[in-house]
Amino acid sequence: MIDQELLGKSLNVREEEISKWKNDPHASKRTIPVYINKDKYIDVEVYNVPLNFPIYRLENIRTESDQESYLSRNKAVSKDFFNDPECRDALIEQHKFLFRIANSGGDKNHFEVFKKEKFKVDEELILNSKGILLNGNTRVSALRELY
Repeated sequence: MIDQELLGKSLNVREEEISKWKNDPHASKRTIPVYINKDKYIDVEVYNVPLNFPIYRLENIRTESDQESYLSRNKAVSKDFFNDPECRDALIEQHKFLFRIANSGGDKNHFEVFKKEKFKVDEELILNSKGILLNGNTRVSALRELY
């Protein structure tokens, strides 16, 4: 079972840290383009974020069927169990779903790749303003299992 400390900071802590980073001219040293569509992009600042900082996005198409199956098997759990992004129990289950994805497949098995290689700096994770992972959920699940 994953250590609760690795599942991300509380919303208050995440928002406070993000605010500090945005107000610190030395916190971000570069930007990357994030494409909205094939012709339009926005430049987004890149920050170094601790592994235990962000939380998983529960509204994730890759885990939607896992969530539905979980709710079907666990009748005592409320149908809106995965609707609260801050729910620690939901984040634990989301971690299990994401890690199962991360630890499957051949060349794309993040867990096996990260056991052999360092996580590359150019493999940015995308977080929203509340510190929720928008992109990189499976990679983070594999890294959290390793560390």
